[in-house]
Amino acid sequence: MGYEDDKPSFTSLVDDPPTLTLFWWICGGVIALINFILCAQLIDLHSQAPPSKRRKYSLRIVMAIPVFSCYAYLTLYFVKGADIMAIIQKWYQGVLMFCFYGWIMTWFTKPYTPITEQSPSDYFVSLPFCCCGWFFCARTGISVNKLRLVKYGMIQLGISQMLLTIFGVILDINGKYESGAYVLVKILSLISMMIAVYSLNTLVKMTQNLLPSLNIYDKSRGILFLIAIVNIQEALFTILGQTGAYTDTDGYNSETKAQMWSSFILIIDCLIYALIIRKAWKLEDSSHEVQHGYNIMA
Repeated sequence: MGYEDDKPSFTSLVDDPPTLTLFWWICGGVIALINFILCAQLIDLHSQAPPSKRRKYSLRIVMAIPVFSCYAYLTLYFVKGADIMAIIQKWYQGVLMFCFYGWIMTWFTKPYTPITEQSPSDYFVSLPFCCCGWFFCARTGISVNKLRLVKYGMIQLGISQMLLTIFGVILDINGKYESGAYVLVKILSLISMMIAVYSLNTLVKMTQNLLPSLNIYDKSRGILFLIAIVNIQEALFTILGQTGAYTDTDGYNSETKAQMWSSFILIIDCLIYALIIRKAWKLEDSSHEVQHGYNIMA
């Protein structure tokens, strides 16, 4: 049997869609449409700001809504191409992290003196048991190098997730994915996600006291929610599918059914993300270029 031959093709689904598939298509399509409407409203809002790096980063954060929604909805139709399309979704996780870092940094000018002059106790983030942020264990002062490590810790998410997805596809093609390799791939994926989440939390801690009017903490919650839920949910459904938690019905085996449930729920996750972004991000967050050490006009 060739790669993904056990999954239904687009033609077979369209010719005779199972009841469960119709449910995913109709309900998922309605929710995806709502996501696009919310996204259009947010794009229109932020487009009113003068052209700037800050507006560019804000728009890219908003664009995560259609990117993730399109990926999730298309995989309900093109089941066989889900792993390939996932590469784009993984890449945009890194884009999302980089844009949030870039957006925050636009409020400061190099060499980021207001940040580096803070006391360590003002930004220190206690280490969760499962995290490996070793470079923040000691309560030392903030430096430019430490800011750079935070940036790398955030953007590594997209690179590592893409490489792990490609690695998983190669294993699947060679028939080794189901032999337990998927567990290692998902563990590495979750470790990458935890490092990115920890780095983002550290960035928020470093800057939220300097920019209190921007509600940076509230803005970061939406990004943290989407990044965490996508990776945890994907790992959970992969394990459920590979262990045969779902019965083989309507032409779907356990793995395929878990994959499609994961895609459908991701559309709902995008709706939640859109609502969080809509509440937390305002027009002023894309305006006011930095003129001094930092700017809190928003």
